[in-house]
Amino acid sequence: MRLQQPFSDDAIRRDQSMEGLRRVVVGSAVGSLLGAAAFFAVDVLISTSAEAVPTHLTCKDTTSTWNSSPYTLFTRQVILDFDTNSATVDGNERHFNVTPAELTIHEQGRNKNGTRTSYIFKVDRSTLKYNHEYEFISSGSKFRSNGQCQITKATTAHKS
Repeated sequence: MRLQQPFSDDAIRRDQSMEGLRRVVVGSAVGSLLGAAAFFAVDVLISTSAEAVPTHLTCKDTTSTWNSSPYTLFTRQVILDFDTNSATVDGNERHFNVTPAELTIHEQGRNKNGTRTSYIFKVDRSTLKYNHEYEFISSGSKFRSNGQCQITKATTAHKS
């Protein structure tokens, strides 16, 4: 029976190969955890189950202008219902489109006074930053704002 020397070339090669294996195992575990975290973060915004509860966003303005002049900062409550492909912004129903990069909420029509309007609210899906524009088409007046949204789960009471 041959005894192995702890400082022999064979022992060093085994240690190096074990170190390489250790790196692969640790790297795989870290990569798996990062992938799972990304999956669950996106899964919150892309709900596909039949019992899915609508996603509730609270969006706060960081900048706001009315016809290019500084204006009041607002906080909006946005409810996205992926089952019906609809959105509600502060209680108003809007159309809703989803792309890999952003969520777009939009509407064209008339406000309470009969003025033609255009409403666009775009949320970047990776950062949850948003751009919002509301235009009175006949006069050309525009409200613009930018800000940040946060996700909270809506209760089932919000589902229509």
